[in-house]
Amino acid sequence: MQAAPDQSTRSQRTPAAPAMRRRLYLVAIAAVAAVPILLFAAALGYNQASRERSNLEERVWRTTRDAAMEIDQTLGRHVAALEAISAFVAPDGSDLEELQQGAAARLRNQYGWKRLRLVDARTMKVVASVGEPAGEMHARVAEQIAQVVRSGRPLATVLPRELGDAVPRVVIRAPVLHDGRIDMVLTAEIDSRVLGDVLRRVAPGAQWTVAAIDPAFRIGGRNRAEEEFVGTAITSSLRERVERSVESFFFSLNKEGERVYTLFIRSQGTGWTVAIGAPAAVVEQPLFWSNLTMLGAGGGTVLIAGLLAFFLVGNFERRQHAEEELHALAAQAATEWRISEIARNFPGVIYRRVLHPDGRVSYPFASSGVESLLGISVDELRGPLSMTDLSRVLQGDHLARWRDALDRSARELTPFKVEAPIHTRGGVRWLRSMAVPHRQEDGSIAWDGVVLDITEERRADEQRRLLMAELDHRVRNILAVVSAIASASLPDAGTAETFRGRLRALAHAHGLLAETGWEGASLEKLLEAELAPYRLGADDRRITLEGEPVSLKPAAAQSLALAIHELATNAAKHGALSVACGEVRLAWGLDLAAADPELCIRWMESGGPPVHAPGRRGFGHRLVEESIRHALGGHAALEFPEGGLRCTIKMPAGHAVPAI
Repeated sequence: MQAAPDQSTRSQRTPAAPAMRRRLYLVAIAAVAAVPILLFAAALGYNQASRERSNLEERVWRTTRDAAMEIDQTLGRHVAALEAISAFVAPDGSDLEELQQGAAARLRNQYGWKRLRLVDARTMKVVASVGEPAGEMHARVAEQIAQVVRSGRPLATVLPRELGDAVPRVVIRAPVLHDGRIDMVLTAEIDSRVLGDVLRRVAPGAQWTVAAIDPAFRIGGRNRAEEEFVGTAITSSLRERVERSVESFFFSLNKEGERVYTLFIRSQGTGWTVAIGAPAAVVEQPLFWSNLTMLGAGGGTVLIAGLLAFFLVGNFERRQHAEEELHALAAQAATEWRISEIARNFPGVIYRRVLHPDGRVSYPFASSGVESLLGISVDELRGPLSMTDLSRVLQGDHLARWRDALDRSARELTPFKVEAPIHTRGGVRWLRSMAVPHRQEDGSIAWDGVVLDITEERRADEQRRLLMAELDHRVRNILAVVSAIASASLPDAGTAETFRGRLRALAHAHGLLAETGWEGASLEKLLEAELAPYRLGADDRRITLEGEPVSLKPAAAQSLALAIHELATNAAKHGALSVACGEVRLAWGLDLAAADPELCIRWMESGGPPVHAPGRRGFGHRLVEESIRHALGGHAALEFPEGGLRCTIKMPAGHAVPAI
């Protein structure tokens, strides 16, 4: 026994461990250097974004307050003018037209009033109307007049779109007092575009949405799309906020479905609310630029830290490289020593084969058994070998098969297995080579495998085949003798022919089994052999076979051959095959998914003479049923419908296997 090479535990370490540690050092150094700068950049970016966000919010609040003040002043001027007129209205409203022609004419030119109406607070009837004709009073309008009477205060609202004109109007309602009580309500209608002009003046930009909302939560003025939305109800999300608080700032969708940050203020004097929707892109833009700045600063920091770590670790890697090479050489020497110790007593050859990118084949390692098996020295085998070198031991078709198997294993990285004879000084020997491939870094394919001497195994297999051939020959001779004796001994020629037919069925099954060394017989070939005598020619379509490839075990093949022979004989004498237009269809299949897997074969006749159930079970009937039941543990069921005989044969799936 050779002594193992002297090596320390350190020399047995794989190169992957130091490489992994160096990568971890590199990541750690880069992280330590980058984290403080990243944190500073993040804090700086967040502070800048917060400051810009705060400035934007302050600007929106200021704009909203200014807009609310403008709306309050505009509505206040109209309310004051209407109250001034209501103070001079007679109890019966008879002087309304005179007042309108005088003072109100100037007010209409100044304030843009479209219509002035006096409504009886008790009957809700229009007492007098000046300006555009007044239509029928809607119930919702009557409710607002009643609200003015109850509160004793003026009320400004927008007419719902379904009640107003093409251009919605804002209605100012003021109570008319006589002797301390409210008998009438004076209303003035103005164009909602008056409020829209105010909102457009204070809007920060064309994409911003500014809206004036009346106490009934309807839009009374808008800087954008006022023809479409003035007079309609506000969104449900905005209404929930307005009902809960006087002012607020939140995210929502506007009437156009755009993402906006909404801010609103409700006036305590008029009850109107001014809401401003800032486009989300405008509000989020500072955060976007701060994030972009932070990412840029962080990326630059990481790059600088990575370069620093690269230069710091580079020198260390160069020092470690030489040590790793020594470790690898020591580990390889130790591995080869261990393999050589194992291969010393191995009854064959252990080898490593390499297929180089240029097509050359070499054996970096081979155990000493290669000299006795192949007649090639270990040193000679380690050098690159060409096809000419290999042809010394592998010749003809075997060399081509070896090369094809090698190429397929290299291409698909599948296990390599080849059996071939070689020519040695001691004669021809059969070897079996088995190896597992893997791809190396340089693109070459390496196989680690073994070579076994199977010469004696091949000789034993050849002897077995010779014995099987001799046994098959003798069995056929015995069957021929038995057939001749039956012909000479049985007085009835029909009985003798029936007996010989059954012997021929067994002979067919025996022949198919002998072809495979009694490992099994193809079900389809067995059926073809038994039914061949009843075909009228190669194109005869009276007999059809349908089923998947199945191989029968010997016992099943012999029993089934007898059963099919009996069915075919009966069909030829009395059934579908006794007439030219009759047909026989055979179908089979394996059901492996069932609780009790089984092989099912169905015999179906059609087109023959009418069928009637026999009065008694004949020998052939009993042979079909009992051969399947007793020999195979299955069952055969015969049915006799008038259209043709039916036979279903079922046996455990263990008697058959799917053929490859």
